[in-house]
Amino acid sequence: MGNTTSTLETTQPADADLEPYDRLHEGFRRLTQPGAATRGLGMDKSTFRYMVLAYFPRFPKTLADRVFDVLNLEHSGLLQLNELLAGLELSRTITGDAKLQQAYKEKQCKLLFAIYDYNDTGLLQRDVLERFVIVVYGAMRVPVVEPVLDVLFDASSLAQPPFLTYTEFHARFHAHPAELDFLFSWVGTVARRLGRGPDPAIGLLQDAYSAVAMRERIRADTPLTLDEICQLEKWFQRALVTSPSGRRLETTSFVESALAEHMTPFFCDGVVRFVGPRLDFYQFCLLLAVFARESTEAKLAYLFRIFADPLYHRMAPEAAAQVALSAPPRHLPRDSSHLESPVIDIGGCETLASVIAALPTGLDAHGLSSAEFVAAMKDLVPVQRLLQRLAYVACAQFNGSLKPSDAATEHYIVHMRWLEYTVPEAGHSWHLLDTAWWHKWCNYTSFHVLNGTSGGTLPFPTLPASIVQTSGVQGLHAAADQTRPPRINNWGLQLRAGSRRLKPNMVVGQHFHLVPEPVYTALVAWYNGGPRFARSYVQLDDGRLELELFPLVLRVAKTNARGDVALSGEEVLVGASTTATTALQDCCQALVCREVLAKSRLWTFRHDLPASKVLLPATALPYTQLSHDSVLLVEVQDSDGSWPLSQPEESADEVSSEERQVRGVPKSHSHGLVGLDNLGNTCYMSSAIQCLSHSRLLSDYFRTGLYRHDINVHNKLGMQGKLAAAFGSLLGQVWTTTKTHLSPAQFKAALGKFNSHFDNDDQHDAQELLAFLLSGLSEDLNRVTEPPTSAPLADSHGRRDVVVADEWWQQFLQREVSIVVALFMGQYKSLLTCSTCHFESASFEPFTFLQLPLPESTTRHMVATIVFHGGRPPLRCTLELDRDGSVADAKDEVRRLLGAPAASLLVASIKGREGIVHSVYADGHKLAQLREDDPLVVYEMEAVAPSAVVDPTAPLRVGDAVGVQNDRGSPPSHARITRCNANGTYDIAFWTGKRDVGYSRTRLLQYAGQIVHVYLVHRRMEHSNVYFTDPCVLRLFGTPLVLPVVPSVTTGYALYVAVWQRLHRIFHWTALPLPEAGEVLPDDARVPSSVGTVALGRHLGYTGFGFCLRLVTMDGLACSRCDWLAGCRGCLVSSDDRPVAVCGRETLAIDWDIATMTEEYDAGEASKVEVHPSFVENRTKVEAPLSIVSCLQEFTTTEPMDEVAYCGRCKVLSPATKKMDLWRLPPLLVIQLKRFQYTATTRKKLRQLVHFPMRGLDLGQFLVQPQTTPGLEHWQFLGGKLAPRPADTNCVYDLYAVINHMGALGAGHYVANVFCESDRKWKCFNDHLCRDIDERDVLSASAYILFYTRRDMKSLPVQHVFPSGTGAPLSDEDIAAMLSDRDGSRCTIS
Repeated sequence: MGNTTSTLETTQPADADLEPYDRLHEGFRRLTQPGAATRGLGMDKSTFRYMVLAYFPRFPKTLADRVFDVLNLEHSGLLQLNELLAGLELSRTITGDAKLQQAYKEKQCKLLFAIYDYNDTGLLQRDVLERFVIVVYGAMRVPVVEPVLDVLFDASSLAQPPFLTYTEFHARFHAHPAELDFLFSWVGTVARRLGRGPDPAIGLLQDAYSAVAMRERIRADTPLTLDEICQLEKWFQRALVTSPSGRRLETTSFVESALAEHMTPFFCDGVVRFVGPRLDFYQFCLLLAVFARESTEAKLAYLFRIFADPLYHRMAPEAAAQVALSAPPRHLPRDSSHLESPVIDIGGCETLASVIAALPTGLDAHGLSSAEFVAAMKDLVPVQRLLQRLAYVACAQFNGSLKPSDAATEHYIVHMRWLEYTVPEAGHSWHLLDTAWWHKWCNYTSFHVLNGTSGGTLPFPTLPASIVQTSGVQGLHAAADQTRPPRINNWGLQLRAGSRRLKPNMVVGQHFHLVPEPVYTALVAWYNGGPRFARSYVQLDDGRLELELFPLVLRVAKTNARGDVALSGEEVLVGASTTATTALQDCCQALVCREVLAKSRLWTFRHDLPASKVLLPATALPYTQLSHDSVLLVEVQDSDGSWPLSQPEESADEVSSEERQVRGVPKSHSHGLVGLDNLGNTCYMSSAIQCLSHSRLLSDYFRTGLYRHDINVHNKLGMQGKLAAAFGSLLGQVWTTTKTHLSPAQFKAALGKFNSHFDNDDQHDAQELLAFLLSGLSEDLNRVTEPPTSAPLADSHGRRDVVVADEWWQQFLQREVSIVVALFMGQYKSLLTCSTCHFESASFEPFTFLQLPLPESTTRHMVATIVFHGGRPPLRCTLELDRDGSVADAKDEVRRLLGAPAASLLVASIKGREGIVHSVYADGHKLAQLREDDPLVVYEMEAVAPSAVVDPTAPLRVGDAVGVQNDRGSPPSHARITRCNANGTYDIAFWTGKRDVGYSRTRLLQYAGQIVHVYLVHRRMEHSNVYFTDPCVLRLFGTPLVLPVVPSVTTGYALYVAVWQRLHRIFHWTALPLPEAGEVLPDDARVPSSVGTVALGRHLGYTGFGFCLRLVTMDGLACSRCDWLAGCRGCLVSSDDRPVAVCGRETLAIDWDIATMTEEYDAGEASKVEVHPSFVENRTKVEAPLSIVSCLQEFTTTEPMDEVAYCGRCKVLSPATKKMDLWRLPPLLVIQLKRFQYTATTRKKLRQLVHFPMRGLDLGQFLVQPQTTPGLEHWQFLGGKLAPRPADTNCVYDLYAVINHMGALGAGHYVANVFCESDRKWKCFNDHLCRDIDERDVLSASAYILFYTRRDMKSLPVQHVFPSGTGAPLSDEDIAAMLSDRDGSRCTIS
């Protein structure tokens, strides 16, 4: 481009005046209305910069903020309309009144002085003015203006040197010498660009392509109605889905599907030649309108245009005869023996010779003219058949969008549609049609009225023997009225208005006729009306199909979130063959809620007995148990998996009186199925309490009052029994109340009193609450009143595990014995192994929670999209890589999948919404540094050879690509030379758009001749919903591209060809434009652009391709060559043989105009993505659920310790490994799945589904086998083999409760799923709600904490597990006093 600044066009008229006030006022109102991005009744700085100054996408932020501050006279931070208008008015050129001109100049001078007076001192400083020059014009302008500033700030001419006063500035402003123009002109340039509306040409072009304008054009040029045009448009749009031609249909495919069955090949080929390779919507409607609606003369004239010689505009007699015989006769059975049906089989004995003989003689040598063709053909019988067949083709197809214009065509279509039901099939439907209306239509079309009854000649369904039928013969003697009937009227068949039930005792052929569904669909499309009464076949025991005329018609109801039943006015048909699945689908469709079909189930009840609901099985529908009084009820599952109708009601007690007597528990009215009110983010507490409440042994312990014997009011580590008293009181209420939900406010207050962490309304971790609660209950119920002094525990040091484990356990029990220890406490074995001497040392720690990590694989599955350079659709694949691998490994895997070991690849991530390349990764980049959610794109690069070696010390030229070395040792930054200075330095522009000056040659590496990569983004014009005065904006879309180029070598044409090869598939381009296709630009000429330039494709003539390439900034929205003040959106890259002056990583925009995007762009082809088998194969691996066994294996695996440990043999700190195992299993096992992952830099929730067994979790394989001493006691006396260890049945667990965490980390919701022993069903506790949940829904990816009970504990009373204490129990009064005591000592456990 050089140093030139010449242009071929300007983006806006330079002296255009301001827009009318109303446009500015409307724009300001639009940006400041409620809901806009403002802070009140005004415009903030951000809106001013991005909306008002939108014409200048690179408007400097500091300058925009300064202008805003100056205009905002009130200094409120919100710009008002009058302030904005005042600033815009100052840019106007006033002519005429001298005083008015003087006033305007005075205001303009004050505005400029205020902008430059950055410190608001009333004095201008030179350094501040220089900074403004840099901001407005760039650093390269400073040396040019320095002599001018020297004169301006000459101390000898200043009143207050070194400052410039307003009076002095005012004098310079009015004198306005040319050398000071840079201080004054930019404000006017900016102001003249503001408030502009869109380019009028854009509106005209969009109107031409708008669907509304196209419909109006078709309606004006054809006899079609607007409704018919819209219906045809729907069919056309659906057809475009399978068309490879964007907005047009392939003519050959259209003719083959629509005409080939009915017309001769001669006729079909002629239509293809006449229309061309592609058929647009206008041509499509015009063709059908002529065939269906025009007069005979108009149809024949159109046929003449199709088949006439285009040179002489005449038709040879042989061609005319072939046109006449284009519709071969179709011999079909007449629908009545005594009624003529000329529509069906008119003519049929004509030959080519006979038609030619019927033509006039003495014709011109080139054949018939248009008038002669019309006159000769209109009375021929085969031509009448042809025209009738064309009308049938137009009206019978395309979803019946066109209504026939005559009775004969209706007759023809109905007859042909009826024959589709010649062979009965199970999926066929027949429709009832009022007999009176049917007779009118038959008289109008000469169709036989016997059809639709058993006396007709066309197919008729088999009816049950109980149905009364007549032959319909009486209709033959009715008066023949040939007028077109009105809309279909089936209302007389209804039992009552709005119902789908039929009147009883109606007779077929007397009250109604039966017509096939295709016939009824066509009749409704032509006449409208209704209502629709469809009937289906049922299959008899002998396999025959019989039409069910009178199925059940049932009302439909639906539940809401509270479980209330709302009876709708909708009805569904339920027949003998209707399945439960079909009935549920019909109900959901009637209620317009098909989206919840998968989470719904069906009930039924009698209309007069709404309480007698019966849940229908999912497999079969009990048809015999239903009646017309039945109502079908759709129950929709809640988001937590519960069912609204399952709110518990009073039922039988959960256990027999004998079992209750053994357990000693009182009778429960609620069975514990009581919700807990949410007191403000207390779902974490409610879910934990519900699980503990349904831990049977713990619940029995509190319900029987055994806890009163164990309350320890003297334990300094506890809460003096108050937490246990509060928990026991809450459980008592839950199990004895008759209410459906309670408020846990008293318990929460007690909880917060002893742990301030929970004394707020914040969301907390349910596991933290459980840990505190169990620990606090254990201390409050600790039977050890005087624990011994803690002594250090010795590890194994070679001793047997049994001895050491028991020693640790007994010492623990000396300090703490409680119900929590008895039920929830287990024991780990922690084995440390010295990595130096392999000495083993074991310790045995107690645990309440089994905290299992979710294992992460050593391999990483990355989904990548491969973009090819040859136009092949992108390929989506899954790369299976080592988690510690690099980008080079990813490239090797792609090459392996593609079978192309030598492929040149580039790996990048893109910002999907912004449509730009975010990062390009070097081969050594670690995969671990890539984000999981970053879209990964692999670009296949074509082979580009570098040019000859360039002397690295050779002088640089403007436009050369260079690398800028820095002092930090990082790779050189890509840049290009913008100016060669006389002192041997260079001004450069980085690939990011930043510019700098004065770089020495030693810091610049010559990249000319080397291969670098440039980025390309797609741009198009779109309408913005939020704008000031111009809604037209440029937006990026699609997947960006990456191209290899050789700076100073790659030509513009080569660049265009590379883009064309990648994109021609999307636009169905086949011929590559030649180098001379585009207009030649002058050397070093810039072609700037605006939004209108891009939208209207004004520069396509310079390229010769269907798109334009422009040099833009890295965000793709502004020009990278022009100054920001020009408002340019990118200078054009010409498609000639001159090298393109670009540097590595520079961005080019691929600009698409409205016409190309509308006419040639194929959205379906653009979104096409091929799927590699690896994507499907690895999806199961990526989405494969974990298992609780794999989590336990991860927990018990040997792993190196992060820190050194003391070795008892080495007597020093040494590296060691650690292995955890289970030694002692508790009666109630609580497993926490560690879903919340915290690292130094990230916090995330792991959402993998973990399979956990509902029954039979066997932990035997994870229990440590006790060490044995070889001896005879371990040997069988006979046989001499090691005696097998008896199977341990005390390690099998069954699930009874789950705490689920749904949602994101820190903002989720807790619910509890609990197994209820009273009805053997699973319940979902969601705060105050308690509802049934299917067992299959308990297993979910939201499971967080699992509660298991050991099988040998299921039938034991709590007294057998934890015998009653010997202390005196506290009375009710004592408990009440403890709960009401607010001044007792406070001990906090945290």
